[in-house]
Amino acid sequence: MLERSVGLDSTYAPAWAALGERYYIDSSYAGGGEAMKKRSDAAHERALALDPNFIVAGARLIRNRVERGELAKAYQEAEDLVRRRPDNAEAHFTLGYVLRYAGMLQDSANQCDTALSLDPANFRWRSCAFGFLQGGDYQRAMDYLRLDLGSEYYKAFSLDILVRAGKERETLQMGQPNIANSSARYALLLACAGHRSLPLIAGLARSLHIDDDPEENYFSAADLAYCGQTEAALQMLRRAIEGNYCSYPAIDSDPLFANIRGKPEFGEVRSAAINCQKKFLAERGQSAQ
Repeated sequence: MLERSVGLDSTYAPAWAALGERYYIDSSYAGGGEAMKKRSDAAHERALALDPNFIVAGARLIRNRVERGELAKAYQEAEDLVRRRPDNAEAHFTLGYVLRYAGMLQDSANQCDTALSLDPANFRWRSCAFGFLQGGDYQRAMDYLRLDLGSEYYKAFSLDILVRAGKERETLQMGQPNIANSSARYALLLACAGHRSLPLIAGLARSLHIDDDPEENYFSAADLAYCGQTEAALQMLRRAIEGNYCSYPAIDSDPLFANIRGKPEFGEVRSAAINCQKKFLAERGQSAQ
């Protein structure tokens, strides 16, 4: 229907932005992958060409850049959005999104809290929960997840919080969420929380795939580490960092990585995470000059 809409009137920017978001959802949650992500880019770029001040289209294009690993460019654009529209919740949320991928968890939290204060009922701020989760503030993480209470998204990421809080029984009671691109990860997480057989866990671990979004790879790595799949966890964590999900200092405190922190290879991965953040900070400093 959205494609029909832009076919009827190709000059209406909100229709292009809505279509871009629809493509993104297909990409992230329904198996559409990078092909749909590129369609999302193109639709948002068309919306911005029609209306350069369309904050939502600009913000969502920045989000796509972040998930593709274009962290420095995304930061410059997000900072510009906030500078131009400090009263806009979407702009602050987007800057917080960039900072979360850079590992700047407190700065990200500050931007999320600003977005929430400006627009306290918007369910889209739910992913701010990830930064609080990585910082160990599970109550604040749940506060953000409750913006989307009752959804499969809420159910899914509640599992990530519960297992980190050591609440395995509650994790099992929550059950398998219905999110297509994350079904393998949560099947593994629930099997490990339920202390299922090692062959079953190993089989589920092999079913995990590298995701286009490096944040998904971070959480897959954490699940693999929790499940005792050390080599696979380190490999997945490397992929997250290579995708510019800096993961530092989260990997120093995330309880799911406790099983692999003593491994020599973890030190190498940790150094890569630190360098990822240093690179981001250096590029951010250059953009400010």
